[in-house]
Amino acid sequence: MLGNLNPLLFAASAFASVFLAAIAGAAVAGRLPSHHLEKGSADAIKLIMGLIATLSAMVLGFLTAQAQSIRSAETKQLLEIAASITEIDRLLTYYGPEASGARRELRETVARMIGTMEGSGAWRTRSTVGSFFASVANLKPRTEAQSFIQREAFTVAASLRHSRALMEREGSNSISSAFLGVLLFWLVALFFGFALFVRLNATIVVAFLTGALSIACALFLILELDHPNRGFMALSSAPLRSALAEMILSP
Repeated sequence: MLGNLNPLLFAASAFASVFLAAIAGAAVAGRLPSHHLEKGSADAIKLIMGLIATLSAMVLGFLTAQAQSIRSAETKQLLEIAASITEIDRLLTYYGPEASGARRELRETVARMIGTMEGSGAWRTRSTVGSFFASVANLKPRTEAQSFIQREAFTVAASLRHSRALMEREGSNSISSAFLGVLLFWLVALFFGFALFVRLNATIVVAFLTGALSIACALFLILELDHPNRGFMALSSAPLRSALAEMILSP
């Protein structure tokens, strides 16, 4: 997997590699014997380039769809977490003043989650969630209604913990570095092949720059979408902030 690969750095490297491959192809074309680019040879090269172009387009489309799917799933889970938090707080409110400690633990858990998403603090939600569960477990229901509310709070809290753990695991990169390396090799070979049949001029250079930039932007977006918990396109903490504000305003 990609680990801590910087999407911007990788995209810049891809841009440079693809563009330089095009320049190298044009330079090589000027030094090749003329019979190397005769009709038969040119047709064979173009067929191979067409195959590589098709493979590259399919892989780019697949990676984009996969990354977008991951982001959509993470967004849905975040909304579910925010809804679960609000539901737990309401249940504890119905329980009575004895649940004030558990509600405080819940607010601290949410605040830590927000801090983590915004990069303002270390993630300690595992221990905080444990403290919250302990607070709910320590409640001493005196009525059947309180017993029911305690059980419901446990059920929703378990769902919350499951969703949060799932987000942690899905938040890691799912794209193999070898996969990206092969894709980049195809793109470099493709631009090198394109340049074999053109003479460099300002228009061609601009076209190659535009193509290389487009590829770099696509790879950058794929890597950003693949890791929605960080970077320029990180998930917004707005749903959690809304849930926290509602808890604070709730009596």
